[in-house]
Amino acid sequence: MEGDEHLNALVRAMESRPLLTYGSMLGGVVAIYQIVRALGNTLAAPPAALNRTVILSQAHVNDFLHLLLAVAVVIAAARSLGALCQWLQQPPVIGEMIAGILLGPSLLGQLAPTAFAYLLPAPLCPF
Repeated sequence: MEGDEHLNALVRAMESRPLLTYGSMLGGVVAIYQIVRALGNTLAAPPAALNRTVILSQAHVNDFLHLLLAVAVVIAAARSLGALCQWLQQPPVIGEMIAGILLGPSLLGQLAPTAFAYLLPAPLCPF
């Protein structure tokens, strides 16, 4: 009989272990939230953007066409390099990241600055 009581006590202790674990995890999340909230209250908000609506309203049709061209080139490069990586039995996201590097200022901007300036002109930067 004593062995059964000892076994029952052990089973009850093991059944309450997940509840204690979940409770401590929940308490940890609440504690971390309170710390982040206290630190966040000490931060100052950044200055408001200057007339963002004015910048958007000054967009020209030519800028919109450049934006469409840039989006089309980025999507085409990402899809084609993603398919190439998938054909090489690699995740497609690797090819998409390589396409972003190839089209970015670090490579295209260095090798062909006029093509980069035409594809992504300065007025498109806010978009």
